[in-house]
Amino acid sequence: MAVEHDGLLQGFTVDGGTSGAVASGPVADLLDHEGHARRAYGVTDPALVLVRPDNHLALLTRDPAEVTAYLTRIATFTPEE
Repeated sequence: MAVEHDGLLQGFTVDGGTSGAVASGPVADLLDHEGHARRAYGVTDPALVLVRPDNHLALLTRDPAEVTAYLTRIATFTPEE
């Protein structure tokens, strides 16, 4: 997705496991073993979370196509004058 949006996106994986150990599979960029990020953004299940630069939640979904659609909308948005 970041490639499609010319560097407008930074992607991170967050492991929310309570053991502090990363489950089998890709290694997470960040560990949230105490659940701070999940609580802050209201995430209860595995999800894709798009956070704006001001730390507000822009999008919460499980569908990667929704992230792409959202980024396409904001990247092509032209305010009316």
